[in-house]
Amino acid sequence: MIMNKKIKLIKYLTIILTPLALCFCSSYSHIKKLKGENTAQIIEKFGKPDMVIPRKTDSLYIYLKETELRSTEISQGKLTLDPMVSPSVTKTERYTFTISNGIVTNVKRIIEYER
Repeated sequence: MIMNKKIKLIKYLTIILTPLALCFCSSYSHIKKLKGENTAQIIEKFGKPDMVIPRKTDSLYIYLKETELRSTEISQGKLTLDPMVSPSVTKTERYTFTISNGIVTNVKRIIEYER
């Protein structure tokens, strides 16, 4: 009887804690923490922005990070004469910081893949 309660408790905690752990460990959660920091700290962490777009009330700092992803063979779990190969792509991560009065007010991260 007690073992069943312990097992149910462990299952319940696993179901609840797994999504929470994934949310807190995601790369976007690390970027969201930059909200509220000043411009100097953003430049210190990311370097000089690739683009700065001034607007009436704020400005956008845009950082681009490109990564070349090579093609690779896709395993089908069996021996084939014509293997499937994924194409090589360029992955572009775009970080956009909205800065108002020297403070980060909004953060966006967009990932694009191009063949």
